[in-house]
Amino acid sequence: LGGLYFFSLPFKQTYQHLITTFQDKSKYPLFISTDLEGCVNMLESVQTFPYANQIQTPEEAYRVGLEMGTLLQELGFNLDLAPVLDLEDTIWHCRSYYGSVEEVSAKATGLVQGLHAQGIFATAKHFPGRTLNTLDTHKEQASAEIVEQDLFPFDYLITQGVDFVMINHL
Repeated sequence: LGGLYFFSLPFKQTYQHLITTFQDKSKYPLFISTDLEGCVNMLESVQTFPYANQIQTPEEAYRVGLEMGTLLQELGFNLDLAPVLDLEDTIWHCRSYYGSVEEVSAKATGLVQGLHAQGIFATAKHFPGRTLNTLDTHKEQASAEIVEQDLFPFDYLITQGVDFVMINHL
């Protein structure tokens, strides 16, 4: 079991060449991942997508997931570290879906289904929530009080077939 994570590279061909080379030389198939989550876009040099907070409906989330999945599949990726299920984003202001906990869950499910339609694994993150409304945990230690509402999207997406759950940085 192994994998690679790719940050931003300048060209589609660069991704395709590197990913194919690594997969061909690996004894076992690798997970090839990136954060294509709406907002932070490691593939921005190749294609841009709406921010998560701009997505209005589960149907739109599905279409975005389908487009993301198409690009990821074309480049050789098989794992997207998305969607973000934190209910509020006061740090980046773009990584979380807007709406009630049910609306957030439905939009995230749409994104996952779009990714799955292109053969891409999806990751619910950042369990158990509250990562994006404390301090930037990429840079500082923080703590948060988790409530049942924070857990709902994760429980829901697990029942809907999300492939992975990423633990938060807290």
